[in-house]
Amino acid sequence: MLNLERFNEEIWFDWPDAEGVRLKIKPCSRKDLLDLRSKVKRKMGISIEGRTEIVDDYNEADFLWGMFTLCLQKWEGINFGGKNPTKESMLTAIFNHDGLREFVFQKARESSTMLENKLEEELKNSDSSQNGSPNSQG
Repeated sequence: MLNLERFNEEIWFDWPDAEGVRLKIKPCSRKDLLDLRSKVKRKMGISIEGRTEIVDDYNEADFLWGMFTLCLQKWEGINFGGKNPTKESMLTAIFNHDGLREFVFQKARESSTMLENKLEEELKNSDSSQNGSPNSQG
């Protein structure tokens, strides 16, 4: 049986640069990325040879922030100087730390790729791919 909800499963990762720091990361499916891309799309007018053309433009900063907040679900072992920060301020602080931000993106990509490969393997080995689809059997 195929588990198509696998991309909703969050995975804890230990950050190797500091003991006790853990990040719970959700793999991003292709649909997640397409949905996010459509959210940050905007129309923009550009001038080409004296006429204005309307084109799609994507706010990359909004896309990166959206992807980051979609992937990073929880964290442990990170403090905010003894203060009690909001979720938004903690996300911002983690995003602004180059190492943590890149770690989140790397682990989200790796886990997404692993899950996509696992799904492809399951599809290859499923009964319908071995015997053809029910509609193709005569």
